[in-house]
Amino acid sequence: MMFALLKKDFRFFRLPMVATLILGAVTYLIGYIITLTPTRYYEPWPRRWMEAYIACASIGLVITIVMAIAFAGTSIATERSDRTLDFLTMLPPRRWHVLLSKIAVAIPFLVFCAAVHYGILLLGIYLGAGRLSGWGNFSDEFGNLLRVTLFWESATIMACGVAWMFSTFLRSSVICTGIAIAVLVAVGATVGVLADANRWTDSVACAVWCAVTLLIGITAFVGGSILYMRRVEP
Repeated sequence: MMFALLKKDFRFFRLPMVATLILGAVTYLIGYIITLTPTRYYEPWPRRWMEAYIACASIGLVITIVMAIAFAGTSIATERSDRTLDFLTMLPPRRWHVLLSKIAVAIPFLVFCAAVHYGILLLGIYLGAGRLSGWGNFSDEFGNLLRVTLFWESATIMACGVAWMFSTFLRSSVICTGIAIAVLVAVGATVGVLADANRWTDSVACAVWCAVTLLIGITAFVGGSILYMRRVEP
């Protein structure tokens, strides 16, 4: 029965998966086209390639983050809207099986996409460190990349957790995703204002941001899962 749930969720997530892959591929295709266009000042093609694909990999990571929020927001809300979950409650699998199946399908795919973009970004930084103007050595750039990665990973966990929680009792995936993005913006603005007002260093601001976002994200994910498993469907 678990295999049947995995097949169902794979079919359910198939369109967003294909959309994620297409958007990523189109991003790199545009980056390649940009490297072939004439410029006002002559630049070696390898330099243009590094700059273009570092930007493309960054955009690809942002696309993956946005799609991860969309996955979390649609995972339960859409099936509540079309009454699929009502049908599943009459079948042998328990509710935690339903949740586990969705997680087992979505997370490996999203991690794979993020790993591909991150690998390309890391390769571009390795090749560009010391060769691009304004860049330091690889260790410095890698340290900056780790801080940015930690920042966005914690933000993604929070947004996905919030979207997941609201999808357990709302029927509109658009509203769930919108609320998650609104929470992300609100928390970011709050931490930014506090950092400016108290003149926090970048390390302190990053630590506060990670602590707050991880707390909100994990609490929302666990709370939403418990709510779904205990909820009596109308």
